[in-house]
Amino acid sequence: MRHGIASSVLVVPHGAVSEIPYFSTSLQRFRRMHVYTPPGYGMGGQDRSWFATGTDDFLIETSRATVAMLKSHGFDVTFKETTGGHTWVNWREYLREFSQSLFQEGTVPSTGSAPRD
Repeated sequence: MRHGIASSVLVVPHGAVSEIPYFSTSLQRFRRMHVYTPPGYGMGGQDRSWFATGTDDFLIETSRATVAMLKSHGFDVTFKETTGGHTWVNWREYLREFSQSLFQEGTVPSTGSAPRD
């Protein structure tokens, strides 16, 4: 009997796909998103959900709604609102702050507000 590629497929753990409904303010209707989480996700405190948006950003309402929806489904989300808009000035600061938390066990940056031009 000849063994092809099908016989060499490894058995690997699979993650989960969740369907999450949300209301789209731009379309004025409910939609759904699918979120894949790898196997073991959420077991061990390594999750980090972190959002930051400037109050002048055209995405501010979308960010607020997304954070509220994630929290309503039990996700631990950090959300930071700052002054300013959808700019590299804000992004650079958000990246600096968030990236530092990636290497500190069990910490997520604070949710305070800092002024930005």
